Parts: sequence; structure tokens; C-alpha cells
Amino acid sequence: MEIDQLTIISVLGPNDGPYWDITAELLLQHLPDTNIFFHLVDNYRTLTKTTATQTTVYRQDSLRFENSLVTRGSIEHSRCLNHVLSQLGSDAGLVAIIDPDFFVIDGKTLRHFIHKIRTSDRMMLGTTWHRQWVTKSQDWIAPHFVLFDAAKIAPNLLDFSTGFGFESGGSRRTHHLTPLHSTVDLAYRLTLGRFRSGSSPDTGYMVAEHVRSVGGQVHLLPPRPGRRPPYVLGQLMQANSIQPELARIFLKSAQKSEFFEDSGVLWAMHLRKQAQLNAAPPVSLLRNVLRSISDV
Repeated sequence: MEIDQLTIISVLGPNDGPYWDITAELLLQHLPDTNIFFHLVDNYRTLTKTTATQTTVYRQDSLRFENSLVTRGSIEHSRCLNHVLSQLGSDAGLVAIIDPDFFVIDGKTLRHFIHKIRTSDRMMLGTTWHRQWVTKSQDWIAPHFVLFDAAKIAPNLLDFSTGFGFESGGSRRTHHLTPLHSTVDLAYRLTLGRFRSGSSPDTGYMVAEHVRSVGGQVHLLPPRPGRRPPYVLGQLMQANSIQPELARIFLKSAQKSEFFEDSGVLWAMHLRKQAQLNAAPPVSLLRNVLRSISDV
């Protein structure tokens, strides 16, 4: 299936460069005949190399709060996404927002999702938070993987700012992004939020509301249940003759990761290395494994 143009947006945090290289390699492998433009926000100077000639790198330190561990998460991510989206018009083609450590393993499923977007009227497709990962609502997309058509949904009208407040659902208030708001919201999640299934819509809340307000549809892609690598991943690794010792190291280190399935097919994994940086598999091992199991 030929795709005219794809604009890919990713926000790189500390040490994300090597993981982004793998993500970009997989995308280029899955879509060899596509005109791909990369837009990368790299405020931490972590980009190791340019993976394609059509790459725009944003390095605007004003998009993040200095010396704030709290705001290195959703609040900073949303500011960066909003900045890039404000630069795009309807000529951006299909737009994919993807985390640098979100690895699309199955190209057939990716192309299937792209076909759904191209043939639907104002559809946005995106992943959700895993319930066991953080106490956030499952009714909104999470900016780990988002796909839409810029000709049908205007990028510059999307707002990935975090929702804030103690209400749930559409009645939640939205405040300006400040370190104070992020700190209070984080404290709420870690205390009272643990007892509320609808807490913290977070990034993606206002995006989903906007799409629905213009008569569009938000198609959610939740992670598979459980927190351990699915059995099918072990089967894929065995089928590709990966050395047993490397497979064991990879599966053990990926236990906290999120895996995504569509119609029983494993199509992506989210490394979730932010939880335990020391637990992430070596980049060289990760690249070899993902190359081996990709598109099988």
C-alpha cells in the first residue's frame, strides 16, 4: 500500500537517542516506499545521529522547566508536542506521534492502521495508559503512539496539555502548565488517586474531546492484559533462532514493558525504560532482537 507522506513526531528525553535510532529504523523498514518527515524535540541533546535526511530537530530549552524532576514527565512532553503541532498544516499528510522507545514490531498491522485512518472520516487512533502502570483514565489516548490525518484533523488545533483537578470525566478543569500544577497532580495520583479509577486523564484528554467535538472518532488501542511478555513473543524469538541466552536476558529485562496486540497479533512493545533505567536491555541486544522478530 503506497502512502504519500508521513510526518512523525517524537520527544526525546535523557539518553533516548539510541532508542530513537531503533524506532526510526523499524519505521523506515516497515514503510520503505513512504515519504517520511521526522520532527524531533531534543532538548536534552541526546540525539546520537540523524536517521534520515528529512529530519527537523527542535532544541528550544524554553519548552521545559529547568531542574524539575516532576515536570520531566507529562507536562514537559505536552509542551513539546504542542510546539511541533503548531508548526504543522494540513499538508503534513498522515501524522504519527510516537515515543522514542515505542517499537512497532509488525509492519502489516501498522499499514492496516494507516489504511483505517486514510479511509475514515476524521478518525484518530492511539494507545492508552496501562492500568497497572499508573492511575490514569483509560478513556483518552496517551501520546505513546497516535495516528491521524492532518487534512481531516488540524494539527495546530490539538492541545496535549495535561488535565488537572479532582473531578473525573468531562467536568475536569484544565489549567495552565506550571510546575505547581504538576506537583499537586502528581501528589494526588500517588495518594487519593490510587483509589479512583478515573483519576488523571492527563495528556490526550483535550485532544480526544476536540476530535469528538468536530464529529470525529477516537479509536483506542489498549495494551494487552498482564505485565509480562506474552507467550507469542517467546515463540517469535524462538522461530527466529535468537540465541537462548540473549532471549532470556531480553525477556527478563522487558517484564515491565507494555505489549500491544491487534486481532491476536503482537504489533508493538513499549520498553517503559523510564521506570528502571538500569533494567533496560543493552541497546545492541535490543536492536538485534527487534530486527529478528520484526514483521514475522
